[in-house]
Formats: sequence, C-alpha cells, structure tokens
Amino acid sequence: MKLKSICVAAAIACATTGAHAASFGELSAPAESFVGLYTKPLFADSISFSLAAPSTVYIDPDIVGGAGGFGLFSGTTLIGSLYSLESSTVSFSGLSTGDYKLGFFGFGGGVTAVSFAANAIAAPVPEPETYAMLLAGLGMIGAIARRRRV
Repeated sequence: MKLKSICVAAAIACATTGAHAASFGELSAPAESFVGLYTKPLFADSISFSLAAPSTVYIDPDIVGGAGGFGLFSGTTLIGSLYSLESSTVSFSGLSTGDYKLGFFGFGGGVTAVSFAANAIAAPVPEPETYAMLLAGLGMIGAIARRRRV
C-alpha cells in the first residue's frame, strides 16, 4: 500500500513539473510522438496537450533501459489509474474538451529512453439526416399502428 502512495505522489509531481515539459499541442487523429532521453537514475517529466472536441485518447508508451509509470491528469486530478511504461496501448474514453497532462516517472541506469505515441479520435456526432431518417421511420411506424387500430 505504501508503494502505491509513493507512485501516486511521484505521478502528481510529474504532472506539475518536468525536465522537458513537452507539448503535443492540440491532439488529433494523426499520432503525435515524444522521445526523451534521461541520464539521471530517477526522472520525472510531463507532456501537455489539449482536446478541441470530446474524444477517446490512445497512448502507446515504451521505455528502454529502465522502468517506470505514467498517468493522465486533468489539472492535478488523476484520470483512471497509473500505468506501467512497459504496458501496451492504453485508451482513455469520454474525455471532454480541455487541457490535459501526461505525467511520467521512472528510474534507470545509464541512459534511459522513454517514448510515447498518442492520438485522439473525436466522438462521432450524428448528422442532421440521421435525425430526419429516425423521425421519418417513427412517423411511418405510428401511421401503420394507427391504421391497424382503425
């Protein structure tokens, strides 16, 4: 339990400070990428990005020469839980418009390389024709039901 508290504290520290403090800018469908090289045994960093529309964000982490974790933050609030930098692609669905920060931390010996690939897929918005077809279909069902009663 104490290890979890330490990891959460380290992740929050990552969300607020960073050595590189990179930015993806406005995250969208083409994947953005980040590669950081760290020579200190312990490191913490962050990458900020924004979403212009409600989206699902996919993050693919990788680490070479060390171990660590990452989390997604809105302000200082952790979204979901902490994930290992060795994990496969992690998705965060139902994110609203706004600014986010990907905080990560780790340790290694010598040179440690950390990379992230991230993209966002905007939630689909129905076209007006979809609603028109829905109303037309409901009208036809209502007409058929009324005709059978008469």
